[in-house]
Amino acid sequence: MRAQVRSLVAPGFVSRAGLARLRDVGRYLEARAKRRSGAALRALLELGAKEARVIRDGVEVLVPADELAVGDRFVVRPGEKVATDGVVVSGTSAVDQSMLTGESVPVEVGPGDAVAGATVNTSGRVVVQATRVGASTALAQIARLVADAQAGKA
Repeated sequence: MRAQVRSLVAPGFVSRAGLARLRDVGRYLEARAKRRSGAALRALLELGAKEARVIRDGVEVLVPADELAVGDRFVVRPGEKVATDGVVVSGTSAVDQSMLTGESVPVEVGPGDAVAGATVNTSGRVVVQATRVGASTALAQIARLVADAQAGKA
């Protein structure tokens, strides 16, 4: 009886079915990983500041951060996020750069020091001149690298 059953099953049928199942499991795991990394990418992009206090004619004007241009000067108060990459023009503060560098201790900044967008000003008021906006900021470059890694296959 066993000989009859064995003759009904094509040689290698079981191994082909197992490989197909293994392939399906791999595709499922890859899709799940892409969904998770997509959520991480969206969370990363949400880290950026939504608004900036731009100095126009000596007055602070609240504008959407995506309207900033290179050369604009904007104010960052304690507890606020730096709107875009720039250089401190006046004031001193400590900036929490842990989301970019992983360093847990805030970095002291003053006139002439570079600051990255989406970092948090922890203590003093600073005026920053924008040097990079939009897709050229450090945060946007990190997001682009994550997206490229997500699109590629290991």
